[in-house]
Amino acid sequence: MKPHPGVRRAIKWTGAPASVLLLAAWIGSGWHAVSWTGSGGARWELSEGRLTFNHLQIPMPETYRGVRFGRTRRFTLQWDLWVRNPRYMWKIAVPLWLFPPPIFALTILAWRTDIIDRRRRRAGVCRGCGYERTGLPPHAPCPECNTPAPASAHSV
Repeated sequence: MKPHPGVRRAIKWTGAPASVLLLAAWIGSGWHAVSWTGSGGARWELSEGRLTFNHLQIPMPETYRGVRFGRTRRFTLQWDLWVRNPRYMWKIAVPLWLFPPPIFALTILAWRTDIIDRRRRRAGVCRGCGYERTGLPPHAPCPECNTPAPASAHSV
């Protein structure tokens, strides 16, 4: 079953920029770091090519809270799961290179589906299976897959 054209449009026009931004964040995080620390011990960090979430179950001093920018010295491609004592402190790090490929693949698939649909519509064939509709009444469903005729159906 094909996704709705509105869903395809959203995937097409947001997937490509999202892939590029995630790729740029991954590459940029090899040299620069940005982090946010909250008062409850939560900390998000984008550095070394990965997104890290730390949690320390103690109140953070005012000087450590907020957003910080810095530089990193290395670039890693690895996962990290670190638990000292689950009630008091833990850390999860996910490499950013994992996200762009599936988003980009989904975007390519949406573009491909849209192009095939557009070609079939112009050629006057069934949009579901590609059956040649020549000779069929304009409002007749497809005899192969029972897809309803398009609203502006006309015989070629």
